[in-house]
Amino acid sequence: MIDGHPVAYGHKRGNNLGYNFDVSPTFALRDVQITFGSGGSDLVGISAIGGVIDMRTLDPTPVLHTSYTQAYGQWANLVSSLTATGPITNRLSFALAGGVQSRNGYFRHNSFFQPAAAYDQSAPHASPDYQSGIYPDDSTVVQRGALVKLRYAFGKPDNLSHLTVHGLSQYYWDDKTGNGDGDYLPYQTALASGQAQLAGYTGTACPAGTFQAFNSNGAPNGTSPNGNPNGGIACQTPQQYAQFNAGFQGTGPTWQAFTVQDYGVRLDSPFGATNLSIDAYTNNYAQTYDRTFQLPYNAVAGDNPSWQNPSVGSTGVIVSDELQGRNNDVGVGYAYYNYAYKFLQNGTLLPSPTVHETAMLFHDTYHPEGSPLTVYMNAAQKTSTITHSTYFDPRLSVVYAATRNDVMRLAGGKTTSQPYATFVYTPLSLIASSGLTGNITCGTLNAIGSGGNPNLLPEKGTDEELSLGHRFSGDTQIQATLYNTNVNGKVYGTLVPVSQFSDAFLGDISSFIGKIQGSCPGDPRSQLGISVQSNVGHFISRGIDLAGRVRANRHLFFDYDYSVESSFIRSLPDSVLANNLTIVPNAQLPTVPVHKYNAAVDYTLGRAIDLRLTDYYVGINNPKHSPAYSYANFQIGAPVGNHSVVNLAVDNVFNQNADIRGRLGLGVPLPLNQFATNYAPYIGQSATELYGLPFRQFLLSYTYKAR
Repeated sequence: MIDGHPVAYGHKRGNNLGYNFDVSPTFALRDVQITFGSGGSDLVGISAIGGVIDMRTLDPTPVLHTSYTQAYGQWANLVSSLTATGPITNRLSFALAGGVQSRNGYFRHNSFFQPAAAYDQSAPHASPDYQSGIYPDDSTVVQRGALVKLRYAFGKPDNLSHLTVHGLSQYYWDDKTGNGDGDYLPYQTALASGQAQLAGYTGTACPAGTFQAFNSNGAPNGTSPNGNPNGGIACQTPQQYAQFNAGFQGTGPTWQAFTVQDYGVRLDSPFGATNLSIDAYTNNYAQTYDRTFQLPYNAVAGDNPSWQNPSVGSTGVIVSDELQGRNNDVGVGYAYYNYAYKFLQNGTLLPSPTVHETAMLFHDTYHPEGSPLTVYMNAAQKTSTITHSTYFDPRLSVVYAATRNDVMRLAGGKTTSQPYATFVYTPLSLIASSGLTGNITCGTLNAIGSGGNPNLLPEKGTDEELSLGHRFSGDTQIQATLYNTNVNGKVYGTLVPVSQFSDAFLGDISSFIGKIQGSCPGDPRSQLGISVQSNVGHFISRGIDLAGRVRANRHLFFDYDYSVESSFIRSLPDSVLANNLTIVPNAQLPTVPVHKYNAAVDYTLGRAIDLRLTDYYVGINNPKHSPAYSYANFQIGAPVGNHSVVNLAVDNVFNQNADIRGRLGLGVPLPLNQFATNYAPYIGQSATELYGLPFRQFLLSYTYKAR
């Protein structure tokens, strides 16, 4: 969320889901509020399983504040930002922010050969079939943002009302050629692939010990698109295949951009003994993913250009009224959110639903005078047209301050999370009935198409949390949090019998029924299925977080944070497990490490020069498919005069595990469930892509502040 407004709700492009934090309003932020756990999140009507992130932008101030920052870092990383808040008149105040950041990255218009882009990797290097794999690689990133906010105070001086209007714009662009197409095929993985192709080769055109090799789009090596020989090698040994194909696997230049525009007006006004708030907004979140560069030989399938433009526009209003009492702070509210989706593929408008949600909101903070007990209650009664469902999401937290140094919190809540609209509203796309010929398996479901699932329901999550905090002295303290989260109706792709869908959704499937009747006994409809998303899983996450600080003296302290997390699927149907081989019921989910920690040492030289070194550890089964690894970041900040500060930040200061490549097949293999059949090293079903950390980078910044 941005200022309490949902952004990118339900946004989806391929496997990219939701909000991209690269386009966050970093130049205009004053605070980031994180609500952990499920249940209602105050009087805004937005909740999610696991929690909600709300990015709060600068507010106008009664006193003038200005800040200018200029930074420069490795790979021409240039940052400029300006913020200003203050009065215009005794009634009108403002907040302004703007910034721009750009960097070249590791690749700076470097041209080199990438085998996956070549029409023939084995052709002579001077031939156009080989040269097609040489093109510029760039890692450029650009980010820009601006905020304008005005606040007008009116009414009696001792009982003022405030009207606030704002406009926010954010833009992020990156060259995916160097920032995303980093897949790299190591020699040993390419060799394993060549050996597998040789073992499976049944043709007679190639001599013993060789096989017919192809390019990444399936065209045979050794010939040009016109069918004439090009000097390449058609029949290759596994060693030759590995030599020709090892290297970066980019398939041509591509770029992407994200934009956010958020506009709103908010009224905060005393209303009798209560405080009334009316917040109306509209925003748009859009992405462009562009691979329009046309590789040669556009007659070859897969070489044709493509671009996608998914977006979601959100408009809504949140009305709330709060009463602050001696022992109770009570609030009620109403929220309406409308989401209009727009999906463009190669300029063609795809089905783009418009949905809305409403919520009745309640909030109560019970804090009896003189009591160590405080009780927080948030609840929302919601209705959504995504799944045409109504549900109740409550959250209760009890905080008990046993002493001035000891605090305990016990919390629990329930959240209902709507699926992506595309999972529901994508029209059914049937295969040609001739596709069943020779591919029918009797007694089981035979897929005849895919689409959205009109019967899909929300995921339902509950969580419980216990936190204990103790302060030893000064700022030396420790906090332990134990949590348990259950998600029922977890959404996964599966094959669903056609009998579960209406005839209006299915249309005419008589040709498919006839194919089954001609091949199998029994009810033909019970043997036909549609590939859709379904509520079939039970997910559990539980763990312990331990965090705190140890103060050694006035200049030196240590911070630490250690977590143990167990996340697993309790149950899934066999049909889902057969298509998700790396999900093993009751075993740790892939890419979720059990152990993580960070520890920092912070030392102040003199009165104001601060040095901080933070070491991070990430256990095995991590998203990088790496063995357990660690890295360290360093920061130093020093004042310059009365109004300026200089900071130096060095990420991955010791250059640990640094590599820009995603090395195919070299990652730590994943465990497989009982439906797996291929355990071959490097290329089997357990094989993963090994990612490294960014190389050491520094950023030197200068900030001038005045008031």
